[in-house]
Amino acid sequence: MSRRRRTSAAAALAPPEPPVTSLTSLPDHLLVRCLGLLAPRERLERAALVCRRFRELCLDPELLESIAVMNFTGARFLNTAEPPDRLRALLALLTTHGRHVRRLVLHADDRFGSYTRLVVGCLAAVAAAAAAGGRLERLEVSSVPVGSLLEFEGPRLPASLAHLELWDRTGTQQPQQLSQLSALSSLSLVRCPYEAASVALLSSLRSLRHLALIELPPGCLPAYLAAATRLERLEVGSHADVDSAAFSSPLRRLRHLTCLALAGERCRPASRA
Repeated sequence: MSRRRRTSAAAALAPPEPPVTSLTSLPDHLLVRCLGLLAPRERLERAALVCRRFRELCLDPELLESIAVMNFTGARFLNTAEPPDRLRALLALLTTHGRHVRRLVLHADDRFGSYTRLVVGCLAAVAAAAAAGGRLERLEVSSVPVGSLLEFEGPRLPASLAHLELWDRTGTQQPQQLSQLSALSSLSLVRCPYEAASVALLSSLRSLRHLALIELPPGCLPAYLAAATRLERLEVGSHADVDSAAFSSPLRRLRHLTCLALAGERCRPASRA
């Protein structure tokens, strides 16, 4: 047998080489998993521009469940050095696909008026989507001005909210909308100067089990404890009322409390507090 025939016979007996697998050859469900490993900005501003298929997969409901927007340097999505066009694009995205969002984090800075207005627009878009069948469950927002969605005007917050976190509020009255969030189980207030008289509305939140109060005005802590009687977890940070009798007395009436975290201490069982 000649050398050429022997080479042909050996090639015929050799196992076939596996096909080369590229990113585009993956089925849609695996490609969505890969795109989910990218940061939102990289996914929406770069990967979505590759082709029409990538654009559609970047807008897959699974990838839009959690959106975080912050306007300070080092944030995941935006920073103050970038133009507000990116936030306008996000507003358009939420208007079209807001029904898929389950978690939304919006942190603005009052020094940037146009930015704050856009954040309010994004919040309103998600609320409108929730009214049309969306299921927003977690919302974290800061520095939204008085008169906006979280106060007394505009669309209502969705009743599906289970976790609400408010930072750096400017109004002194707690939003009346809170009393209508029947599914709310966790509420965090950070530097929110609400008057004690407006806190009583929390008594209608029968699902509220976790309450975090950070840097609130003196004198309001007892009112919160008197209103939220079904708490299981309480976090209090940097508060002047912690060492007073006005704090310890209503604390004893929280019969379901299992965990208490005070400023500078780890969370500990309430029985040891």
